[in-house]
Amino acid sequence: MQTPTKKMRVMDTAGTSSASSPSPYYNIPGYAHNVSPLKHSPKLRGQYFNFTFQTAKKDFHEAVCFSAEKRKSLATVADKKTPVMLRSVTKTVPFNTTTSTDDQYDVRVNQSTTIEPLKKQALSFVHLVPPSLQQVSISYVYDKANIDQAVTVLAKVIDGPVTTDRTTREGKHLVLTKYIIADKDSTIEANTWGHPITLKTGISYRFSHALTKVFDNKKYLLLSKNTDVKEISDLGKVQQQMQQQKETTTGSVQSINAIFNYHCTSCKKIIPDVSPAAILIRCNSCQMKQTTSSLLPYMVVKLQLTSSEIKFHVPHSVVQDFLNRTEKQNLLTDANSIEDYFLTIQAPLTLQHDNAQVEYIQCLTNDTSTSTTSNQTQENMSPAEQNADGTPI
Repeated sequence: MQTPTKKMRVMDTAGTSSASSPSPYYNIPGYAHNVSPLKHSPKLRGQYFNFTFQTAKKDFHEAVCFSAEKRKSLATVADKKTPVMLRSVTKTVPFNTTTSTDDQYDVRVNQSTTIEPLKKQALSFVHLVPPSLQQVSISYVYDKANIDQAVTVLAKVIDGPVTTDRTTREGKHLVLTKYIIADKDSTIEANTWGHPITLKTGISYRFSHALTKVFDNKKYLLLSKNTDVKEISDLGKVQQQMQQQKETTTGSVQSINAIFNYHCTSCKKIIPDVSPAAILIRCNSCQMKQTTSSLLPYMVVKLQLTSSEIKFHVPHSVVQDFLNRTEKQNLLTDANSIEDYFLTIQAPLTLQHDNAQVEYIQCLTNDTSTSTTSNQTQENMSPAEQNADGTPI
């Protein structure tokens, strides 16, 4: 990434210079994805649009452009998967954070920004579909999607609209519109706040960049201004009954007991007291000899949260999945280190469970399960689309 040596004053969203917080412009190469239609901002009395900008193999940044005439160029390079250099853009703080870093930032395209097509050989990474555009099932949203994760689903509208008038704490009047959408296996609530997205019952749609949200411990999809909704061919028979969501409990780890053993590759029973120096070992249960390197590691965890009296049982597969997602795979064979890690996690954990049996663990960097109506109506817009007080433009 190239950075000019001369700092320039940043233009704020109203188009006037802001000398109080100077920041440099940047030249950023990458691929444009998911260029939105033009949107109207009443306060700016002008138009803008959003897109996603890929700056590395796995690095995707939300972007906003207040120069409407640039949309055609960006839409063209996005459709053709042509890499570009965005010259003279600014970086803004991502939504739900207080600071931007070298890796985490949103992009704002200014009036002075130029779009320069590049040859594919000019970049060290290839064009990849952003995670928010990778198609998933509704079951995935329930079981795997993180809170505030953007997803793309294909679904049919089976009920709605149901509208409710709401007033935020700030006294702002908004209309909540609810639909029920379904694929062949599951159903989920899809909501909009304060802006019109008209869906027809019995019609199938592709919902791109829908946001995973939680209210009253139930997941739903938020269709925000950044959600692209397109009618598609009929999906045929879909699930008609609302899925019974599994129980969840959120809290910090109060106490934990991790037990690690090796299992026999033949009978799958525990082989106790495996010496690290041993090369071969015989199973006492089935009498089969095997190499110690082929033994099956097995970690079982029992834990209790500050918010519950239940002593949860976490099987090996769930422990392994959580450690993989938090990049702590090296702890899988060390019971003491796993106990230390769980007890020192700063953020709350949400356990998805059936009675005391845990099926999935999610680490919440922000406890959004208790978000207020006011927070939800901001629809996960980036700071570039908000006023100074955090309200939508």
